[in-house]
Amino acid sequence: MMKKDSAVFVPFFRFFKDNFKQSFILGIIVFVFSYVFYIDFMLISTLGNVMQNLLLASLFLIALIGTLTFIYIFPMIVHYKLTLWAAIKNSFFFSIKYFPTTLLSIIFIGLMVVVLSYMPVTFLMIFSFMAYVVFLICYSRFHKEGELAKKHQLAQE
Repeated sequence: MMKKDSAVFVPFFRFFKDNFKQSFILGIIVFVFSYVFYIDFMLISTLGNVMQNLLLASLFLIALIGTLTFIYIFPMIVHYKLTLWAAIKNSFFFSIKYFPTTLLSIIFIGLMVVVLSYMPVTFLMIFSFMAYVVFLICYSRFHKEGELAKKHQLAQE
């Protein structure tokens, strides 16, 4: 994407090695968050109407914040050298700042899930394609943010 490397395997293994630990830990966090979310949803469905509606609204808000953050988290880990906490925090802020881009990514992911449900054989390649397109969308925002930072830095000098 950044037009830096011409080879395939050497950069792949280098990036894989650089990002494995953070991505693995993040994957565990997302899995635990999703599992707790599912359990909470099941428990809330057994409550009375007023309490159920209040807790479902809270759960929906938490899920929305998590989804917005999740869109940018992996592209941010790959593109920037950040700690895990900084990547999560910046992903959240990027998702709010560039909400139309975030919404476009969510719509694209939703379309890919629909394609997957109608054509299960796409399972073999759809996740790579989805990750590539989401990174492409996010990269345009990263590039814009870099240009804004350069302009701001030049204005301060």
